[in-house]
Amino acid sequence: MTTVADILRDDLSRIGARAADAVGGARGVVTLPPLTRETVLSQVRSGLAPLGEITVGDVLKVAWGACRTLQKAGRESLAKGSAQPVRLDGYAVPVDYEPRLDITLEDTHIATVHLRVRVTVELFKLDGSVEQGRLVQLACEALQVTATVDVEGHQVAERKVPLDLRVELPLPATGLPVVREALSLESDHDDPPQGDRLG
Repeated sequence: MTTVADILRDDLSRIGARAADAVGGARGVVTLPPLTRETVLSQVRSGLAPLGEITVGDVLKVAWGACRTLQKAGRESLAKGSAQPVRLDGYAVPVDYEPRLDITLEDTHIATVHLRVRVTVELFKLDGSVEQGRLVQLACEALQVTATVDVEGHQVAERKVPLDLRVELPLPATGLPVVREALSLESDHDDPPQGDRLG
């Protein structure tokens, strides 16, 4: 699955340099000897590793939680006891992550760098089906993902890429819960895994 680091790979050195610049101007860092200062700044550059842990699939799951159309279909599927179709011409939602890098030197806090990573997913011509409050089928004509990074309030990177929804979010055979009631039903049944279903 694609991660934010995969999307931003060509910009990671620039992001690291900008974050290092933000720390480099801090009062406690400017006065450090050159070798020690470089040690501190290398912490900043290596601190971008968590971007590799954010997957597009994770972002899509958050996006589904914010989709009123899916929630409505989920509630209706439970109330009517039948599958409900879902159709959207387009759907877009931004999801924000706000990691912070705490820079230390010999167990002493030197500075903190605040980052904001915004991942926006855009889906076009979305078709799906919800059964028992769970999304069991999903397809779209196009998926685009935009990742932007701010360092201390200043945007330092932005990249948009087209992706394949079937790769980024393969649905489990039991589907993904889209309403809270489906989660409680899940805890009541321990069905054996049946592989993945692609929407």
